[in-house]
Amino acid sequence: MMTDADGGIFAKEWHAADAHLLFAEILHRGDTVYMPQLFGFAYGGHLFVLENGTITFFKNKETEKRAAEAGAHKYQDSAFPRFLGWHVGRIETNIRQTLELIGKETLPTLSNQQLWQLYAAYVEHLSELYACYRFTRKDFYARVVEDIKAQLPEPKDKLLNDLLGGVRADGPLPAPFDALVESLRTVGKLRWHMHKVWLDSFERGERLFEEVGRRIGLSAREAKHLLSKEVQAYLLDGRQPD
Repeated sequence: MMTDADGGIFAKEWHAADAHLLFAEILHRGDTVYMPQLFGFAYGGHLFVLENGTITFFKNKETEKRAAEAGAHKYQDSAFPRFLGWHVGRIETNIRQTLELIGKETLPTLSNQQLWQLYAAYVEHLSELYACYRFTRKDFYARVVEDIKAQLPEPKDKLLNDLLGGVRADGPLPAPFDALVESLRTVGKLRWHMHKVWLDSFERGERLFEEVGRRIGLSAREAKHLLSKEVQAYLLDGRQPD
């Protein structure tokens, strides 16, 4: 595998311990299905490597360059934070309604068809949420940050961090850049909120994996290592996963 060290197109970005295959599928669907729908950009070409329960993400450096271009266009639009916030609110409502169904005592009484529909809704809503979350990665707003820093005296990094933290600079920024700072602060708050929704969704969604696993003959943890198409094949056609 080529990494940043050997001059390849991939660079190791992060890893997550105690992860599962469905997590990688949701990330991939968010990047390649829902991000184009919401933001007009496909964040594909990356690598997800799952080994011994740890997922490692290798970013595609060519995709990262294109992300910077796409993100600069969006983040320079003063309406973008409102646009993002509206979609995050809509998706969160869908997730909350799905989790309420998962939490009902009637979950074990659902038919396989009904259980699959609930499972599919869970995966799709989280994939859409993650499309929003991933569009708030530094890849997408890096150029905007550089534009703001260009307007600041030294020490630029400290002053920028102060601004994003709500501490005003000694002198006012030119109006367009002051608006960009406010946009980044708003998006940062949305990102943190999405992270909390994501964690809550996996915790409250555990009953879904327990029920899917019970019907297939697997533990909840094992059920999370199935691709959604494998769950669909079993629940709708009775085909055991590989």
